[in-house]
Amino acid sequence: MTSLQLSYIAGLWDGEGCFCIGLKTKNKNKRASPYWFAVASICMTDSIAIKQIQKLFGGAIGKYKRKGICKDVYEWKLWSRKAAKFAKAILPYLKLKIKAARLLIDFQNYLDRAGTANIGPILLTKRDMQNRERYRQRMKKENKRGKV
Repeated sequence: MTSLQLSYIAGLWDGEGCFCIGLKTKNKNKRASPYWFAVASICMTDSIAIKQIQKLFGGAIGKYKRKGICKDVYEWKLWSRKAAKFAKAILPYLKLKIKAARLLIDFQNYLDRAGTANIGPILLTKRDMQNRERYRQRMKKENKRGKV
């Protein structure tokens, strides 16, 4: 990957992308605890840019049809370690979403250090759940829009 490609993607990301920390509370996979995970996603009506990002970093693309005369929307996503690796790659080129990128990387590092990223049916400690939720709330605050 060239620095030109990374700076282009970072520019798109500053305008349209989002780093967030997701939370699943349903017991669909027989998890004893809620599940927190890192996410990097971007939505655009231009499929060419989305496909280029996927070509470079992997991930999944979803297409959402909109009613009326609106263009379809394409969404690209990465999760967990891949999302953190992506954030690290574009971090030097970000201007607006640099704090969110650092927070996402820090969160994934926390999960990796704790060794509980994919624990399945094991119950997390109350302290660990509180730490994960703190990260999620910090990210929500970082992503908040409107007047500061």
